[in-house]
Amino acid sequence: MKSETALNAAGYIITQCLKKDFEIHNQKLNCLLYFSQSWFLLLSKGATPCFDDSIEAWCFGPVVPVVYNKYARYGSLEIPGPIQYQKPTDKIFTDNLDTVIDYYGNYAGYQLFDIIKHQDPYKKAIIEGREFRGRVISNASITSFFVNE
Repeated sequence: MKSETALNAAGYIITQCLKKDFEIHNQKLNCLLYFSQSWFLLLSKGATPCFDDSIEAWCFGPVVPVVYNKYARYGSLEIPGPIQYQKPTDKIFTDNLDTVIDYYGNYAGYQLFDIIKHQDPYKKAIIEGREFRGRVISNASITSFFVNE
Protein backbone atom coordinates (compact mmCIF):
# COMPACT_ATOMS: atom_id res chain seq x y z
CA MET A 1 0.00 0.00 0.00
CA LYS A 2 1.35 3.39 -0.94
CA SER A 3 0.31 6.78 0.34
CA GLU A 4 -1.72 9.15 -1.84
CA THR A 5 -2.03 12.90 -1.92
CA ALA A 6 -4.40 14.43 0.59
CA LEU A 7 -6.45 15.86 -2.30
CA ASN A 8 -6.98 12.37 -3.76
CA ALA A 9 -7.91 10.99 -0.35
CA ALA A 10 -10.27 13.95 0.17
CA GLY A 11 -11.89 13.42 -3.23
CA TYR A 12 -12.48 9.78 -2.40
CA ILE A 13 -13.89 10.62 1.04
CA ILE A 14 -16.25 13.26 -0.37
CA THR A 15 -17.47 10.93 -3.12
CA GLN A 16 -18.09 8.06 -0.71
CA CYS A 17 -19.84 10.28 1.84
CA LEU A 18 -22.15 11.64 -0.85
CA LYS A 19 -22.93 8.07 -2.03
CA LYS A 20 -23.82 7.08 1.55
CA ASP A 21 -25.86 10.26 2.17
CA PHE A 22 -23.44 11.44 4.86
CA GLU A 23 -23.21 15.21 5.10
CA ILE A 24 -19.72 16.42 4.22
CA HIS A 25 -18.30 19.90 4.67
CA ASN A 26 -14.79 21.27 5.08
CA GLN A 27 -14.44 20.80 8.84
CA LYS A 28 -15.76 17.25 8.73
CA LEU A 29 -13.62 16.42 5.70
CA ASN A 30 -10.47 17.57 7.47
CA CYS A 31 -11.40 15.63 10.61
CA LEU A 32 -11.96 12.52 8.48
CA LEU A 33 -8.53 13.07 6.92
CA TYR A 34 -7.02 13.26 10.43
CA PHE A 35 -8.71 9.98 11.38
CA SER A 36 -7.65 8.42 8.07
CA GLN A 37 -4.04 9.40 8.71
CA SER A 38 -4.35 8.00 12.24
CA TRP A 39 -5.80 4.72 10.96
CA PHE A 40 -3.07 4.23 8.35
CA LEU A 41 -0.31 5.05 10.84
CA LEU A 42 -1.82 2.73 13.44
CA LEU A 43 -2.10 -0.20 11.03
CA SER A 44 1.45 0.28 9.74
CA LYS A 45 2.93 1.20 13.14
CA GLY A 46 3.98 4.55 11.68
CA ALA A 47 5.49 3.19 8.46
CA THR A 48 2.86 4.18 5.89
CA PRO A 49 0.83 7.37 6.13
CA CYS A 50 -2.42 7.83 4.23
CA PHE A 51 -0.91 10.92 2.61
CA ASP A 52 2.30 12.92 2.82
CA ASP A 53 0.72 16.38 3.21
CA SER A 54 0.96 17.98 6.67
CA ILE A 55 -1.95 18.21 9.08
CA GLU A 56 -2.05 21.43 11.07
CA ALA A 57 -3.84 22.21 14.34
CA TRP A 58 -6.13 25.19 13.78
CA CYS A 59 -8.50 26.62 16.36
CA PHE A 60 -11.51 24.79 14.88
CA GLY A 61 -9.81 21.45 14.27
CA PRO A 62 -7.18 19.63 12.31
CA VAL A 63 -6.63 20.98 8.79
CA VAL A 64 -4.74 19.81 5.73
CA PRO A 65 -4.16 23.28 4.23
CA VAL A 66 -4.25 22.23 0.58
CA VAL A 67 -7.59 20.48 1.12
CA TYR A 68 -9.03 23.26 3.26
CA ASN A 69 -8.10 25.86 0.65
CA LYS A 70 -9.60 23.83 -2.21
CA TYR A 71 -13.01 23.59 -0.48
CA ALA A 72 -12.98 26.86 1.50
CA ARG A 73 -15.38 28.48 -0.96
CA TYR A 74 -18.18 26.36 0.51
CA GLY A 75 -17.61 27.74 4.00
CA SER A 76 -19.61 25.65 6.46
CA LEU A 77 -21.99 24.46 3.73
CA GLU A 78 -22.01 20.93 2.39
CA ILE A 79 -19.54 20.23 -0.39
CA PRO A 80 -21.55 19.36 -3.50
CA GLY A 81 -20.65 16.56 -5.89
CA PRO A 82 -19.47 15.32 -8.19
CA ILE A 83 -15.83 15.91 -7.29
CA GLN A 84 -12.99 15.70 -9.80
CA TYR A 85 -10.03 13.79 -8.37
CA GLN A 86 -7.56 11.04 -9.20
CA LYS A 87 -9.27 7.95 -7.81
CA PRO A 88 -6.89 5.80 -5.76
CA THR A 89 -6.28 2.40 -7.38
CA ASP A 90 -4.91 0.55 -4.36
CA LYS A 91 -7.74 -1.58 -2.91
CA ILE A 92 -6.16 -1.73 0.55
CA PHE A 93 -5.97 2.06 0.52
CA THR A 94 -9.64 2.49 -0.42
CA ASP A 95 -10.73 -0.27 1.98
CA ASN A 96 -8.99 1.57 4.83
CA LEU A 97 -10.64 4.86 3.88
CA ASP A 98 -14.00 3.08 3.67
CA THR A 99 -13.50 1.78 7.22
CA VAL A 100 -12.91 5.32 8.50
CA ILE A 101 -15.91 6.67 6.56
CA ASP A 102 -18.18 3.87 7.80
CA TYR A 103 -17.11 4.43 11.41
CA TYR A 104 -17.10 8.25 11.52
CA GLY A 105 -19.35 9.23 8.59
CA ASN A 106 -22.51 9.70 10.64
CA TYR A 107 -20.83 12.20 12.95
CA ALA A 108 -21.02 15.95 12.35
CA GLY A 109 -17.78 17.88 11.99
CA TYR A 110 -18.13 19.51 15.40
CA GLN A 111 -18.62 16.08 16.99
CA LEU A 112 -15.47 14.76 15.36
CA PHE A 113 -13.56 17.84 16.46
CA ASP A 114 -14.86 17.32 20.01
CA ILE A 115 -13.14 13.91 19.99
CA ILE A 116 -9.93 15.17 18.39
CA LYS A 117 -9.45 18.22 20.62
CA HIS A 118 -9.03 15.92 23.64
CA GLN A 119 -6.36 13.79 21.97
CA ASP A 120 -2.68 14.43 22.66
CA PRO A 121 -1.55 14.98 19.04
CA TYR A 122 -3.94 17.92 18.66
CA LYS A 123 -3.48 19.25 22.21
CA LYS A 124 0.31 19.23 21.90
CA ALA A 125 0.18 21.15 18.62
CA ILE A 126 -2.21 23.88 19.71
CA ILE A 127 -1.85 26.95 21.90
CA GLU A 128 -5.21 27.30 23.60
CA GLY A 129 -7.22 30.48 23.24
CA ARG A 130 -5.22 31.79 20.31
CA GLU A 131 -6.02 31.58 16.63
CA PHE A 132 -3.09 30.49 14.54
CA ARG A 133 -2.11 28.41 11.60
CA GLY A 134 0.96 26.40 10.83
CA ARG A 135 1.29 24.21 13.90
CA VAL A 136 1.89 20.75 12.46
CA ILE A 137 0.39 17.66 14.05
CA SER A 138 3.27 15.30 13.37
CA ASN A 139 2.87 11.75 12.14
CA ALA A 140 5.16 10.70 15.00
CA SER A 141 2.76 12.26 17.52
CA ILE A 142 -0.24 10.58 15.88
CA THR A 143 1.56 7.22 15.75
CA SER A 144 2.67 7.44 19.37
CA PHE A 145 -0.83 8.29 20.56
CA PHE A 146 -2.79 5.71 18.58
CA VAL A 147 -0.32 2.82 18.82
CA ASN A 148 -0.11 3.25 22.60
CA GLU A 149 -3.87 3.71 23.17
